[in-house]
Amino acid sequence: MNWLTPASCSYCFAPLLLGAALMGTSLAAQTLEPIRPTAPPLVYPFFLRAPSHINHSTPELFHNISDRILDHLRARAVSLARDEAGDKTYSQGEASLAVVESMAQDAGATYVLFVVVERPLTKWVKVTLHCYDVNGRLLWAEQTSQAGRLVGSEGLETLMAKLPALLDQHIGGPGLPVQPGRAHSPPWVANERPMTAR
Repeated sequence: MNWLTPASCSYCFAPLLLGAALMGTSLAAQTLEPIRPTAPPLVYPFFLRAPSHINHSTPELFHNISDRILDHLRARAVSLARDEAGDKTYSQGEASLAVVESMAQDAGATYVLFVVVERPLTKWVKVTLHCYDVNGRLLWAEQTSQAGRLVGSEGLETLMAKLPALLDQHIGGPGLPVQPGRAHSPPWVANERPMTAR
């Protein structure tokens, strides 16, 4: 009868020990593999000039409002997505939310800020802000308007004094992420851009 001596047992377990050592090396290599950073969240601003504004107001007022909103978001270090259209994407008349979401995804955005500028019968101008994720889920909404008794530059300045507070309460939260490592700039100064209004 052949008995296994301690020396011969060590040879029996050698393949098992080698396999365990190789497995440990593989696990260690997997553990040390660097973690890829995720892309920072971005918001895709989109501006719509509603038919009521097209029929009863001027394109200059629409662009003044949209440019001033973008100025404020940049000043507050909000992470903005850009696409082939450049700094500002807008439409006149109608715009499908599904199409805008697709544009936002193509630009690498996480959120959509959908801004509608209108001219209601009882108001000089009305601005509505809707913030969605790229799946179309509404995160928050705000709106402000200016009565007809104040028009032109005075009315626009009054309207612009209301918008920063509506935006600021969401900056840094869902929908309006701030650029990594960037501090907030001072609050928006309403008269940074020259006025063109009717």
